Amino acid sequence: TEWVRRNSVRSVSSYMHERTLDILGDIKNLEQRWKASLSTRSASDILRAKWLMWLLSTTVQNLRDRVTRAIYWFGRGDPASLFEITAQAADINDPYVFERMLAASYGVAMACHCDPKTPDFRTTTLAEFARKIFDLLFRVDAPARTTHILTREYGRRVIELATLHNRKLFSKVEVARTTTPFS
Repeated sequence: TEWVRRNSVRSVSSYMHERTLDILGDIKNLEQRWKASLSTRSASDILRAKWLMWLLSTTVQNLRDRVTRAIYWFGRGDPASLFEITAQAADINDPYVFERMLAASYGVAMACHCDPKTPDFRTTTLAEFARKIFDLLFRVDAPARTTHILTREYGRRVIELATLHNRKLFSKVEVARTTTPFS
């Protein structure tokens, strides 16, 4: 995290400036490549997405924003892999990493749930992810429960999208656990 912060400051030495361009250039290149091709992602792309996820621990706001957008475009080509990485991010002790991964995942869920070319997304991928998010955030004694309003809201909205396509995915009691006011 400290290395990223030091190397994202543009006003220091030329060496540091070159390093900044490398980090931002890599992020921009990945985003452009993933945005241009929404086909299935390779194993190398999955590793790159995980590398980007760790950049979310930075305190540099514009860098986090750029990384979140790149991760979104990764997920547009492989929602299942993004959702898996996001669920794993719940174990990371930096709350902004999980929040941003969940934000990108929610964006992908919104984009894909209404795409007529992806019926399996609605019936399987989104439903499985929504169940995982419920278990992580809203289940009694959930391991990733939080008072972080954005994290809860992204999780709640993923569940809401999934229930649009399958009303029986969650019980009434479970749905009630995802709505405000929270205890």
